[in-house]
Amino acid sequence: MKRPLRNKAGTNYGLKGKILFPVTGLFALSIGVVLIIVLAFSTKNTNSLSSRLMEEMNGRYASEVQGKLNAALDSARALKPVFEQGSGERSRENDIALLRDILEQSEGVYGVCTLWEPNAYDGRDSDFAGTPGHDSTGRFIPYVFRGDSRIELDALTGYEEEGAGDYYLLPKQTGKECIVDPFIYTVDGKDQYMSSMVVPLTQGGRFCGIVGMDILVDTLIENIKGVTLFESGYLFMADSRGMMFYHPDSSLIGQSFFSRVGEEEGALIAHALQSGEKVGFDYASETEGTTNRFLISPVSIAGKYWLVGSSVPVSEIQKATVTTILSGAAAGIATLLVTIVLLLLLVTKIIKPLGPLTQAARAIETGNVGGGVAESLARINSKDEIGMLAKSMHQAVASIERVAGDTEMLYDAAERHDLSAAADPARHSGIYRQIVEVVNKLFSQLNAVVRSIGVSAEQLAQGAQQVASGAQSLAQGATEQAGAIEELHDSLSNVSGEIRQNTDNVNLATEYVDTAANGLRKSNTNMEQLLSAMNEIKTSSHSIININKIIDDISFQTNILALNASVEAARAGAAGKGFSVVAEEVKNLAGKSAEAAKEILNLTNLSLSAVEKGADLAQKTAESLNEVEKAAELVEETIRKITLASHAQSEAIQEITTGLDQISAVVQSTSATAEESAAVSEELSSQTQQLYQEISIYKVKE
Repeated sequence: MKRPLRNKAGTNYGLKGKILFPVTGLFALSIGVVLIIVLAFSTKNTNSLSSRLMEEMNGRYASEVQGKLNAALDSARALKPVFEQGSGERSRENDIALLRDILEQSEGVYGVCTLWEPNAYDGRDSDFAGTPGHDSTGRFIPYVFRGDSRIELDALTGYEEEGAGDYYLLPKQTGKECIVDPFIYTVDGKDQYMSSMVVPLTQGGRFCGIVGMDILVDTLIENIKGVTLFESGYLFMADSRGMMFYHPDSSLIGQSFFSRVGEEEGALIAHALQSGEKVGFDYASETEGTTNRFLISPVSIAGKYWLVGSSVPVSEIQKATVTTILSGAAAGIATLLVTIVLLLLLVTKIIKPLGPLTQAARAIETGNVGGGVAESLARINSKDEIGMLAKSMHQAVASIERVAGDTEMLYDAAERHDLSAAADPARHSGIYRQIVEVVNKLFSQLNAVVRSIGVSAEQLAQGAQQVASGAQSLAQGATEQAGAIEELHDSLSNVSGEIRQNTDNVNLATEYVDTAANGLRKSNTNMEQLLSAMNEIKTSSHSIININKIIDDISFQTNILALNASVEAARAGAAGKGFSVVAEEVKNLAGKSAEAAKEILNLTNLSLSAVEKGADLAQKTAESLNEVEKAAELVEETIRKITLASHAQSEAIQEITTGLDQISAVVQSTSATAEESAAVSEELSSQTQQLYQEISIYKVKE
């Protein structure tokens, strides 16, 4: 029976739930889709607007900074032809006065300077040594700047030092204009960031000095300070090296902006400094625990780029989007609740007439068509589809009542074991008529079956006795076969164990032979080394014999010299007596040397003879070891073949054992099946007798 849909608590959803839940779910899904689309478009628009705002802010203040720098650079460029003209009316005092006038007229400029090479201005440096605007050599290096209350004059310093003197060294090296990245300069006892715009001076195509303007960074960024984006966004600036010279957080001024971001973001910033292209990215700071959106706008200044950047927390950018989504979600939920209430009222009105019809259908389903079923159907007066359904069910109840009458008649016949009973199909129509005809046919067929079973039961009892007798004989033979196979299996198990033991012994012998073969190989190697050493001794002995011959020759020559010395001593008479004694000692020494050489020669000959015999014996031993090694390799190869054969025999025995196990299992299964067949045959015979007794109670047609 098909049951109505239930939730986990066991409550019927019914038709009301089937209508209400899908419609409500679809409406909620639609609201969700709309919110997602709104979120996507709102996020996209918010990101676009925020990027546009940051880009406009960057562009505005970048243009302002670039304008101030260009104005200062243009002022320095305007001084270039004035200082390069070389007119006789020019003087150092007049040029210093000109620098004062330029500074007074240049709002936002902190200082103006010019720096000339030694004697490049007018060739009179020595006349101005130690005067204001000059150094101790008289070099013309005036610096005019804004003091506490007036314009002051001083001489430039540190211009030859790398780093501090870049404003002079770079134009001198390159011959080009330059703007020096912001550097710390003490103004009124306070360290401030300053930048210099410098133009090189030339005379006759040769570098002769510079003229430049200094601007305090505070003057450049006076309009940037205090600028905010959204709630806590800010602007910052960095030089061509990425060093920040302005940031709302003063502790970050002087630090590298690269250290504030990751490697990928640092690569983007480096690209912006090289190409002058704008870059933007989102970066999650682990130290601050927030994700900020950065937009970097390069400012082109004399062949290099400074950076004007803006930073805004992403959470503030997305705040408007979140507010929009929450408002939309609240409106959607309110609309959904109102829709559910209205839909609930409408569905309740539609399905209310279905209550009595459902009760009538349930009564028909259970077969209890009496007890007020017709009355419940009569209460339905609707003229729509539900009323038509009620009339059809009323007719169905009448048909079921007729079927119920014939069913009761056939039930009584079955209780009496009367298979000759039959209902009248003409009282019914449609499927009910077919049901009655089928029941009549079943009674008729059952009548024939019972009649045939009675005849077959007697024949089946006789056949069951014969099957039981044959099954007993088959079971006895299968038992004897199982015993024989078990004995054969035990014998094969013993043979398999002996083969495995033989295989283990052969493997152990293989290991011993391998060890012996390795030892023979090592001995053969040692013997070869011994032969080599004896050959070296033999060669050395021959060398000793040659040396001994040399000693013998020396002894012979020494003896001759001693004889000559004795003859000369005899000629000298008394004056040669001392020399005669020396000659005698030399002669004795030569004799001893000759005897020692003979003994060495004898010993060397004996050693050489022994070495030759030892070499022959070692050679023969090496040959024997080679033969033994070859024999060991043959033995090892033979043992390997025996091992392979043993493994093959073991595998064959294993396969035979497996086959016997399968045969034994089949025989045992056959034995068990035969015994079961005998038991089943006996049981079948008994059941056949019982079946014959049971069907004899039915009344059948002849």
